[in-house]
Amino acid sequence: MWYRERFLYGLLAAGMFLFLTGPSGGSCGTAYSYLECKPGTTEACYAGPDNTAGVGLCKKGSRTCTDDGLWTACTGMVVPTDETCNGKDDDCNGKSDDLMKVPSCKLQKGVCAGAKKKCGGSAGMPSCGPKDYQAQNKAYVAEETNTHCDGLDNDCDGDIDEGCDCQEGQSRSCYGGKVGCLLSGGSYQCKGLCKEGTQICQQGKWSRCKGERLPANKEECNGKDDNCDGQTDEGCACQPNQTQPCGVSTKGSCKKGTQTCDSNGVWQSCQGEVKPQAETCNGKDDDCNGQIDDRPDGKPIQKVCYTGPAPTNGQGPCRSGMRECIAGRYSDCKGQVTPSKERCDRKDNDCNGKIDDGTTLCVGGQVCGNGQCRTPPEKVFRRGTFVGSKYTVSGDVEVLKGASGERVVFKPNFSTDSGPGLRIYLVNDAQGKVVEKPANFIDLGSIKNNKGMQTYSVPTGQSAANFKSVIVWCKTFGVLFGFATLK
Repeated sequence: MWYRERFLYGLLAAGMFLFLTGPSGGSCGTAYSYLECKPGTTEACYAGPDNTAGVGLCKKGSRTCTDDGLWTACTGMVVPTDETCNGKDDDCNGKSDDLMKVPSCKLQKGVCAGAKKKCGGSAGMPSCGPKDYQAQNKAYVAEETNTHCDGLDNDCDGDIDEGCDCQEGQSRSCYGGKVGCLLSGGSYQCKGLCKEGTQICQQGKWSRCKGERLPANKEECNGKDDNCDGQTDEGCACQPNQTQPCGVSTKGSCKKGTQTCDSNGVWQSCQGEVKPQAETCNGKDDDCNGQIDDRPDGKPIQKVCYTGPAPTNGQGPCRSGMRECIAGRYSDCKGQVTPSKERCDRKDNDCNGKIDDGTTLCVGGQVCGNGQCRTPPEKVFRRGTFVGSKYTVSGDVEVLKGASGERVVFKPNFSTDSGPGLRIYLVNDAQGKVVEKPANFIDLGSIKNNKGMQTYSVPTGQSAANFKSVIVWCKTFGVLFGFATLK
């Protein structure tokens, strides 16, 4: 313990106060309580301003209490320093490369005046380049040309608008003619229609003269001094807008017109004149011969007419007629023959190029032949012989087709057993099988007689050609008496 006692005596010699205590905790020596720290302990340390530790580059350090009860120096601590251009937060205010004094760029003349360098972060503070100068003033250019004649030292060399004839946007009066205008006191005095123009400075050069009016090569007859010689319309045949009558006739519909002098001193074509025209049916003397609505031979105007369909004209008996002009209007069509209803008479009545054509020329089932309506004979187109099923049925049957439709005819040798509710059917089955659906059979009606010849009409719109047999059917009990297969 000798080193502790020596340390305590050293503190006393240095003028430090110690607090001494008596024995504690039994008989083991003396315990000393003194200032600074407890040997062996470690703690964080920081000497910078409050709230800067842990911000930017700043961080806390650490120190340890020695066996002599003294703190070691704070190691590892980083405190705020002046901000420099390094891409880091040196002053620990939460921002990098701020609040530092930025040096000026090399060029400081013209539009570069006041230009400052720009921190490049970790790359340091580079010299100013063209992009830096232009970023601070858009008027900067690396080399001034006549495209920047704006009254500024754009390239920052101390000279303004090198090589420019004028400043951008500047204007002046101009005139390129040899006669007509004279320069006087900065402006031009002009004669006649001549006038001065304007030049504008563009890219350091004067533009062409715009808006000027030079002397015309030839004087026009317009009441103006076109060639700017102080005289108006010299050598003109007539004065502009002067008029005179023109034309050859005033009879009938004809009338004279008017000529007008144009700006060149020349009479224009005759306007408004009505000349003789071909005569038309309008109650007027169109050809100006003193007569109204006449032909060259002096007779009234006529025109061909036809009121039927155009393709029928000239077909069969059809032909065109004539209309005659009377009091300025055409009469009805006279002499024409138009289509009529086709008849069975060996003529092309409807003028379609065909004789006695159509299906409605005759009535009552008759057909047209050789100009006359006749009733055509019926033809047998299907036959069969009855065969009994559960009852006795026999005899022949024919299906006839004529102009008035189809008939089913039982021949005189027909015979069938009697039964209640017997009906005659045309069915789709060749063996007389009945499926009572509208599409499978036609009911021709009740049987007329159990024996002998009898006739049944096929309904209009139906045909026995679509069915395979005719049967005798007991509808009351649904029994097939007999059938005849049609062939």
